[in-house]
Amino acid sequence: MNLAKFLSKRTPFFYGWLILGTSGSTQMVRCAVATLTLAVFMYPMAEDLGWSRTLLAGAVSVGGVASTIISPVIGWLIDKYGARSVLSSSIVILGISTFLTGWATLPIAFYITYGIGRIIFSSPIQIGSSVVVSRWFIKKRGRAHGILTVCHSMGMTGFPIIASVLIGIYGWQVTWHLLGIGVWIIALLPVFVILAETPESVGLLPDGDDDSVIKNETLIPEGAVEELNWTLKEALKTPALWQLSIGGGLLFVIQTGINTHMEDFFQDAG
Repeated sequence: MNLAKFLSKRTPFFYGWLILGTSGSTQMVRCAVATLTLAVFMYPMAEDLGWSRTLLAGAVSVGGVASTIISPVIGWLIDKYGARSVLSSSIVILGISTFLTGWATLPIAFYITYGIGRIIFSSPIQIGSSVVVSRWFIKKRGRAHGILTVCHSMGMTGFPIIASVLIGIYGWQVTWHLLGIGVWIIALLPVFVILAETPESVGLLPDGDDDSVIKNETLIPEGAVEELNWTLKEALKTPALWQLSIGGGLLFVIQTGINTHMEDFFQDAG
């Protein structure tokens, strides 16, 4: 049951901010399988299961390669079925895979459960939440995406700390279970109930330019921003797309490697 149309007419502020908060919740919970979170599990899992850190870190690489391959498919699914469907199913799968990681005592099982989580982390949630926010904000898009990034940073800070505390109390296996449940509690209901694909779908315009219901679809309020749309072929021909893609990709390769082994490095250093 989606209440977006009902709620959008009754909120005293632009409904896009609720959409931003909902998208932000997905950015937070994806950090349940972030490399900084896995880093907290490295020592206890390696000692308990007799695995090397190389083996544990390999699941990150497998998930990263798989998400690179599957990302174009995710984009197509969002265009065809909508970001709400993709995000809802992604949160469900992320919660399940995180929960099951607590029972992964064989390398192949760990690679499957955590690898799936890494795919969800890197592809559908990242793409889906960004797409939704971009549709709801045009003039304020920079601000909105900045807040979305803050939500991700909160998850990157919070989940490793929470995991560290829980591991000390319950052990690493139960902690994975609790993180999986936490994913559902934080993000599943908001995405399923609150999220709307576009402001036009609930009778609004981007950025809150006109909070009233649009009675005439041909009427464009003064000051409204018309967004420039690109086809896939047009975008692929722009140097900026390739510069951003390659630069961002190389950045994440370095960041992922550092985050995965940071906790162990500090513990080894004393």
